Amino acid sequence: MRFGKLNSEELKTSILDLLGYNRREVVRGGAAGADCAVVKSDEYILLTTDPITVTDADCARLAVIVSINDIAAGGGEPFACLVTIIAPPYKTAEDIRSVMTELIDEARKHNVDIIGGHTEFSDAVNRTVVSCTMLGKAKELPLGGPQPGDSIIVTKTVGIEGTYILAKEYKEKFTESETRQAAELFDKLCVAKEGAVAKTCGVRLMHDITEGGIMSALAEICGDETGAELYIDKIPIADITRRVCGILSVDPYRLLGSGSMLIITPEPKRLTDALAAKGIPCAEVGRINDCGRAVAVYGDGRLEELKIFADEVYSGR
Repeated sequence: MRFGKLNSEELKTSILDLLGYNRREVVRGGAAGADCAVVKSDEYILLTTDPITVTDADCARLAVIVSINDIAAGGGEPFACLVTIIAPPYKTAEDIRSVMTELIDEARKHNVDIIGGHTEFSDAVNRTVVSCTMLGKAKELPLGGPQPGDSIIVTKTVGIEGTYILAKEYKEKFTESETRQAAELFDKLCVAKEGAVAKTCGVRLMHDITEGGIMSALAEICGDETGAELYIDKIPIADITRRVCGILSVDPYRLLGSGSMLIITPEPKRLTDALAAKGIPCAEVGRINDCGRAVAVYGDGRLEELKIFADEVYSGR
């Protein structure tokens, strides 16, 4: 058991020797004794931070992707990342190196440089926690808040990340085929592609669907003043998500949804045509109105007020 930082040799071999910088925006990256990385840009700089706490399975790769998704939802291109890794005392420097290798491999897939961060062993956690602070850049930003009459578009299917995590966490409950299908969802977790398409289509707002699923995502967008109707029967759900949610008695509309983007637009056809041209499935699932109340509308006419829900991924714990 150990506490605190890596020693100098471990820092070099487990972290610094693995890093390399490809982005022109990066002036200086992580180094021993350096308190800050340095980047430069003549565009808007977008910043976001997000930890992965619900699972330690693929936590490194997930941390990179969900942070990239936030930048994409803001209309930007990610280019650099700071990483915090907090490992429980029973972990080793080799465990840290493994996490770091996954982080770097995933970041490089998306042309992102990891430029610094912090690593330590601590009994404040009982599994490894990875948090990414992602930097992005944009020449222009989305138009702003939702307006009455705007359409609500969702890409791909809801509950992608939650399905992936639950099938891993409770793999004993699923068949080999179900486990394989859920694992294949990992390749759908990033929304950078739809973000790049949508920002050229005059959209008002983009939002990555994360904790609490599509219901919480729309509640966050609407707040206490904006009205909306979310048509439950129109929301796309993958068959494997339905099976996983059915077996675990989980609501797919309140389930971790990274991999699916919620987009508010005054020009739905322009957006859906552009997404379709890039092979990105999407559906129009609701509309913004001026009633001042955001509700889910079920097929039988029942209404449910939307709010920020505790995510269903926690329901089995």
